Amino acid sequence: MPRRQRVTRDPSLPLDRLPPALVGLHDRALAAGIPVSLVDHEGEPSLDIELPGTDGAIKLINAERAAGLEAVQFEDYVQLGHYNALYDRASGTLEAGIVADVGSAHEFFHEFSGIANRSVAASNDPASPLWMLEVSAGERLDRWTVGSPTDAFRKLRWAVDDQVTLKLATATRSTEDEQLAYLERASTALFFEIDIRFERILRLQQSARIRVTGVHRVERDRDPNTLPGPRNWYSAQAARLYLVGRQEDSPVARYLFYYQSIEYFFPTMVESQTLRAVERVLADPRFLRGGRAQASEVVAAVRRTRIATSTEEKQLKSVLEEAVRPDEIREFIAGSYTSDYFSAKPQALAGVQKLSFGQDQPDLIEQVAKRVYTLRCRIVHSKRSLSADDVGPLWPDTDESAAMWPDIDLIEFLAQRVLITVGATS
Repeated sequence: MPRRQRVTRDPSLPLDRLPPALVGLHDRALAAGIPVSLVDHEGEPSLDIELPGTDGAIKLINAERAAGLEAVQFEDYVQLGHYNALYDRASGTLEAGIVADVGSAHEFFHEFSGIANRSVAASNDPASPLWMLEVSAGERLDRWTVGSPTDAFRKLRWAVDDQVTLKLATATRSTEDEQLAYLERASTALFFEIDIRFERILRLQQSARIRVTGVHRVERDRDPNTLPGPRNWYSAQAARLYLVGRQEDSPVARYLFYYQSIEYFFPTMVESQTLRAVERVLADPRFLRGGRAQASEVVAAVRRTRIATSTEEKQLKSVLEEAVRPDEIREFIAGSYTSDYFSAKPQALAGVQKLSFGQDQPDLIEQVAKRVYTLRCRIVHSKRSLSADDVGPLWPDTDESAAMWPDIDLIEFLAQRVLITVGATS
């Protein structure tokens, strides 16, 4: 976890013209060593406060919201990981948002009656916005509850009316890293057993953050009265994998779906290359049908193709060679504002080498295929080998996976080219 910075008041801030609530909040942040800045939002002065944590920014605090925060001891809170989660250091309590993949988490817990006893905090009305479920303790010593967010969570994390949060009393774990690890372990156990007992998929809510990407989709000139039809038909299975990937919020899941969209064509490409190799032999005027030596030439052509595509990485390279040219990759990367990401040393992701774009450098398609396959293996394999060179899995919901969006943009581009070039039919 980052250490608190030493912050001083910006003398350029027109504090004498700010509402008292903003000035008070600003001075409290300074006194606690929390970064704070004044911004102009549509002509209204607002504050941005950076709580400790990966995504701890509280943005656009106007005078009205600042007044609501006066009673909140925001100085005690740390934002945890990439989740919509807070750790209150004063009370030793964790609170994290819960969402359902299908339906509403709020409705599920209100209808629920099996693993917890429900008590309403402020009313006996089941529709009351203040409610709480006590999660049965079993052998645990900590107290877990699910219910309405606390007042501090509502105000610090912009909680919506039907927000559901998990609260864990964890005073025995002292550091923020330990708190994050416990939150992940506890929520995983709870959600897994809810899934297998009630067939409802729940997860921790991700914090709202800007995705770092270099791709700008350009809206083409269009007729507002006509929706253009498709120019091609595409392999339905591969196209569905691509479209599912487009909907994924998890970087590692999105990457894997894009990879599978490309992987779908590996057998087709091996067969196509084998047929082309045989056709080249048969097209040679010197080829005599029925001769043993000529038959051996056909077998040798098949063997060479099989060797060239004997591993998954080689099959990936073959598909990419068919679908995209090196200059198209160079143009794609050069046109993004994250182009330095691929040539930086060291790389943001472990286990991959920087891409070299010079004419005298190794084949760019081969470099890209190796990079894509390396990341695929880190995502697919959750075990570590005994090799000293093994960098381990690429886990979801980590700083490393959050940094991989430029690689996702690259594989998305490659998947598009493969679908258009290899997977399209007229």
